[in-house]
Amino acid sequence: MDSSLNNDNIEIVQLEEKYFAEAVEVLNQGFGTKRCCICVSGVKGVRQFRQSHTAKPLKREIAFLAIDKRTNTILGVVQLSKPGVPAFFGMHTCAPNEVYIDQLGVAEDARGRGVGTKLLEFCENFARNEPGIEILTLDVLKGNKALSLYERFGFEIVPFSNACERGMWTFMVTLFVGRPYGWCNPEWGLHNMKKKLI
Repeated sequence: MDSSLNNDNIEIVQLEEKYFAEAVEVLNQGFGTKRCCICVSGVKGVRQFRQSHTAKPLKREIAFLAIDKRTNTILGVVQLSKPGVPAFFGMHTCAPNEVYIDQLGVAEDARGRGVGTKLLEFCENFARNEPGIEILTLDVLKGNKALSLYERFGFEIVPFSNACERGMWTFMVTLFVGRPYGWCNPEWGLHNMKKKLI
């Protein structure tokens, strides 16, 4: 990656079919390492990605890419949900005042260069321009290094309401992604995070 990459070189564009293969590659660099309970990759292939976004065109309308304008290379991908447009697989349904970040992935060789921040800024601006939206939310696996980025950006961890809810989500995360940061990592489950926009 060119060391001269800066915010002026990064453009956020809507997902188009011509970028599907590169978008899947970027997502697999982050989520593909998250193993499933049956050792299946965490991200689908291009064919499945295309089917998902063709079957749900409203999801495609709120999927965006960070692109290096100089090389037309994809640096990052973000998929959003909003009221009336739930997350894939029914994993999250937005409240009437919420925009949710389903996925945010940055290419391996673009990490630490401001791409994640640029995508978060875009998500916040998108949410602020949606009528009635008051919060921006996301879920992050415990142990994920991106947690510090989200906290710097103003996201706060929302504590689970009780031990049962925390246990249920820990079980679900372990079932679907195993122990992505190693069996010896002390972190289990996920954090719900939100940023108030008003």
